[in-house]
Amino acid sequence: MAADKASSQPWDATWQIALARFDKLVVDRLVLASVRDVIATLIDMPEIRGLFIKSSMFTAFVTPYSSYPDFFNGRRITIDADGDSAVTVRFLRVGFDQSPSEHTFTVDVAPTQIAALCREYL
Repeated sequence: MAADKASSQPWDATWQIALARFDKLVVDRLVLASVRDVIATLIDMPEIRGLFIKSSMFTAFVTPYSSYPDFFNGRRITIDADGDSAVTVRFLRVGFDQSPSEHTFTVDVAPTQIAALCREYL
């Protein structure tokens, strides 16, 4: 069982770490390029300032929380690959939200749409 501990990483470092992680994953799983490309664009957007990004297997999630269990149990936006040029984005109000808001966006519009969701919900 994971312990509850504060993140020793600043919010912006988590974005660099997530980008590097998905860069490595793309080598064996080309479909994850869509997630990597979205993260690469989001990283410079003002709407994500102060938000953390975590990953679980092949899913990236954006959260206002820096530590476990908050980042897993609290509200968050998840980003999953949906083919080569699209992502599925979900907003979960709580960790195990049974009916999250779900959207599919192409990679070219996903960062703007995710930024708007971050501004509205996180």
